[in-house]
Amino acid sequence: LKTLPGGFSLIVGNEFWDALPIVQFTDIIGEKDEFIKRSVGLKDNQLVFLPEQTLVTFEMGEPAYFYYLAVEISYYLKKNGGAALFLDYGYDDENGAGDTLQAVFRHQRCSPLENIGQADITHLVDFHNLKIFFGELFVYGPVSQGN
Repeated sequence: LKTLPGGFSLIVGNEFWDALPIVQFTDIIGEKDEFIKRSVGLKDNQLVFLPEQTLVTFEMGEPAYFYYLAVEISYYLKKNGGAALFLDYGYDDENGAGDTLQAVFRHQRCSPLENIGQADITHLVDFHNLKIFFGELFVYGPVSQGN
């Protein structure tokens, strides 16, 4: 955005927000109301999510990226005028959507820990918080793909 000449702009992003990193939190079985950050580790020379035994996982867009970019885009549009249109699969629920991290390799779903560097890794976008990050700008949507 800093390299643009300024002036009225239409910013279009397709599959933009889901390419940014997320953070996942999960429960520890046997511990009531205790959530820890989910991570990746090695077990028997294979990548695994840690902790392995979980009941509930929830996620959010990495705030450092989502918040920063939303604020930068908002500032640019408020200063120069214009609009933004973002097309992504996501949800608009303040309670989140659970574990949406997924991967596709050769048109088949697979674990995000398989086919590293070759699979398309994605997640559903948390539009609820993204709208909040855009602050004072008028936000319409999200709307369903059918609409």
